Formats: sequence, C-alpha cells, structure tokens
Amino acid sequence: LESIAELAGTRIEGMSAEEYLFDSITNPLHFIVDIYRTPMPEDYATLLTEQDIADLIAYMMQLAPS
Repeated sequence: LESIAELAGTRIEGMSAEEYLFDSITNPLHFIVDIYRTPMPEDYATLLTEQDIADLIAYMMQLAPS
C-alpha cells in the first residue's frame, strides 16, 4: 500500500486519488485491474461510516514508499 496514493491518482482519468479510493472501498467491483481478483469485501459501504471511510482514505493518502 505504500504507493497507493500515487497509483490511485492515475487509475481513472479525471478521478482524483481520493475519489478513486472512495469508489474502490464502497464499490470494489467497479474498477478491477485485470491481474487482480476482487480484493475487498463488498459490504464496506454498509459496515463503515462515511467518517470511517474518510479516515481510511486520509491514512492511505499519507503512505509513501520507504
């Protein structure tokens, strides 16, 4: 996950890294990279609050390669 902020910002043209991460958390089947299987449970949108998701995204945006 150390480059997730950088990579997420390049996945879908016109979509910010934060928007891409939010969509990936709340709708994990929306954008699947061909070489990966479904990485996350599909019910995070109902299990996590909007604040939980915002906090998770803020954390991921701070991750940087070591």
